[in-house]
Amino acid sequence: MQEAFRLAAEEKPASPIVRVIKDVNRTQAAERIRQRKEEQFAQLKEQYESLGGMWHATAINPFAVTYNKYNRIPIEEKRKLWVKAVTSLKDRPPEQRIELLKSLASGMQLTGDHAPPVYLRSILRIESDNPLDFLRDELLGISFSFPSILFMDAISHMVDHSKEQNQEFKDFMTKRSGLKGKIDLPQLFPAISQWVDHSK
Repeated sequence: MQEAFRLAAEEKPASPIVRVIKDVNRTQAAERIRQRKEEQFAQLKEQYESLGGMWHATAINPFAVTYNKYNRIPIEEKRKLWVKAVTSLKDRPPEQRIELLKSLASGMQLTGDHAPPVYLRSILRIESDNPLDFLRDELLGISFSFPSILFMDAISHMVDHSKEQNQEFKDFMTKRSGLKGKIDLPQLFPAISQWVDHSK
């Protein structure tokens, strides 16, 4: 069939049927490319969700089960994977970054309305480490939900921020990202996308 079409196209390249078939072929090729890109992005979202699960199983709930699939991965290797995931967001358009951040938060089990009880120790640590942060945020007209606070803390942990870098990250979120009012994860993701552009 393809050979017959090729011969017909050589004999009568201006034929209307040849033009129609070429248009159909171009449309089908474009659709295949689009579907392939969608499949690749769906796989990437699964990878980010898995990395969120790895972080949760390592930093938050390592004893939930006596064995999990992440136990055999050395912590140095995990850190490399987390840093690569967060820094590679820079190579994606903002709408894809937001989707990938959602997947990461889903793997961390933070996408519900409330932070899971297993995060209580983390919340207490964050509050005791930075007792004035919450007051400062209130004065700036910002109130972060616990899932948002925990997600920002997780991002800092993943990229192994120093204390100074962590403070710069928080300052960007509160002063330069445009966040106002009560901040839940859906409002936080675009702000982190901005920070990815801003960070080196």
